[in-house]
Amino acid sequence: WHGTKRVMGMAALGVIMHQISTTVSEAMSGFDDEEREDLRGGLPPWNEYSAMVWTGKNEKGQLGFFDASYLIPQQYFYNAAAMAMRTGTVGEKTENTTMALLQPFMDLNILTQMVVDLVTGTKESGAPIYNEKTDDLTDRSIASLKHVLESMFMPGGLRSLKNLMEAREGTVGYMGSTKTPDGVLSSMVGVRMNYLDTNSNRFLPDNLSSFSRDARTINGDVSKRKLASYSEEKKAETLKKVAAAHAREAVAFKKKIRFFKAAKVSNQRIRAAVKSTSVPKALQANLSKILADYDKD
Repeated sequence: WHGTKRVMGMAALGVIMHQISTTVSEAMSGFDDEEREDLRGGLPPWNEYSAMVWTGKNEKGQLGFFDASYLIPQQYFYNAAAMAMRTGTVGEKTENTTMALLQPFMDLNILTQMVVDLVTGTKESGAPIYNEKTDDLTDRSIASLKHVLESMFMPGGLRSLKNLMEAREGTVGYMGSTKTPDGVLSSMVGVRMNYLDTNSNRFLPDNLSSFSRDARTINGDVSKRKLASYSEEKKAETLKKVAAAHAREAVAFKKKIRFFKAAKVSNQRIRAAVKSTSVPKALQANLSKILADYDKD
């Protein structure tokens, strides 16, 4: 009974802290509930089930946010409470709440994450370790070795110094991620500020580049050669799975476009980026409706 009371107490605290962080987020950023929900479409995977506090744009136009759960004991219950109170169907809320509770136990440790990074050629953030199109074997090996050394052996103090130097230089990373001196200093005391430079040349292309790649991967299962080798039963099953995958991509694309709009990116920039990154035509066909629906709201 005492254990049950303790869990109920932590869950109740999670609900209260969620309400407080929501109020703080709205006051600091000026974003309403719907805008903050749309902004989640641009969060990295490891923050997907975390409650974010948005701080709005700074004087340079960089969009700021931080994961409030790092500041709260029993963050699992806090994130779970936040997911349970998000908008959506009962099924979506149940799935998100469950994933928020399980996410901490599914994270990779440093060694395992490094192996995954090297196999996929990408960092945990999604940024490439090397350029597959231009780097030769030597360049790839050097870049991979540098990533290993930085991931496993760089002391926290040196990492903070490196981040501070990047902040001073105004370095813009993957998906427009950037650092500020204030943000680096605040991270040293537990507030891990994140910034996105929504005006940078990397922001839109990096966010959209995966759609053309994913479409090629999905369609690889329904090439004429493969379909010809399938039985009728397997062909029907494969086509059904591919259709479901394309439907998920359409949902992801809509979330990404609404994220751009919530981040105050113009329709003109969005249209140009969608075209330049070769987003599949099936997704491009829905772009005008997504933009119109958002502007109507």
